[in-house]
Amino acid sequence: RYIKVLLEEGHPIEFFIEGGRSRNGKLVLPKTGFLSILLQAHAEGACKDLIFVPASIAYDRIVEEKAYIKEMEGGKKEQESLKQIIGARKFLKKRYGKIYLRFNEPFSLNEYLEKTKVSPRLVERKLAFHLVESINSVTPVTPLSLIATAILGYHRRGFLYEELADTSNTLLRLLRKHGAPIVNSLDDLPSAAQETLTLLINWKVVDSLQGEDGNEETFYFVEDDKKIELEYYKNC
Repeated sequence: RYIKVLLEEGHPIEFFIEGGRSRNGKLVLPKTGFLSILLQAHAEGACKDLIFVPASIAYDRIVEEKAYIKEMEGGKKEQESLKQIIGARKFLKKRYGKIYLRFNEPFSLNEYLEKTKVSPRLVERKLAFHLVESINSVTPVTPLSLIATAILGYHRRGFLYEELADTSNTLLRLLRKHGAPIVNSLDDLPSAAQETLTLLINWKVVDSLQGEDGNEETFYFVEDDKKIELEYYKNC
């Protein structure tokens, strides 16, 4: 009833079709509960039409990283508490990189139903997957996701910077060929790769070894227990 009133008065409503943030960086199956409420309200005449605006929100690094890694390793999600909220102040002093907000084309529910001719009992599921696909299609490749993919896919045992740069360039060319959305900072790949590698070193995800005489190139590597952190960002 509350949602019907919001729609009758023309208020915009934000909801997360996945039910929350992905725990492993990948899109998860959509939840249809809230979508069902919207469709029911529309069917009962709360509004003449619904306009959906698929939006993608991607992060360089998330505040809940350690908790998510624990869950990826099989741990249970911990209930939020007042102690956690108070302790969260320390995270506000850290740098977590950029947030990338992208929108797909808005679309009308009425037009969608007219075009698809889907039966009422299937409309929730079909529309839910359409929304997820619309979000995924505008989710951009970020420097961190590109570098994480290069390291885990081709340099799990370590790498020199030039090797990482060559692999990243190959992956980027492939992504552009297939029309994947890419953030503007990757237009200058050498700068983006160096900045991302520096961030990973500062975050203590990537370690390095320097030759004894100081003339050898720096060798970079990721310890096994840190690779799961890269897995999350590779999937984003």
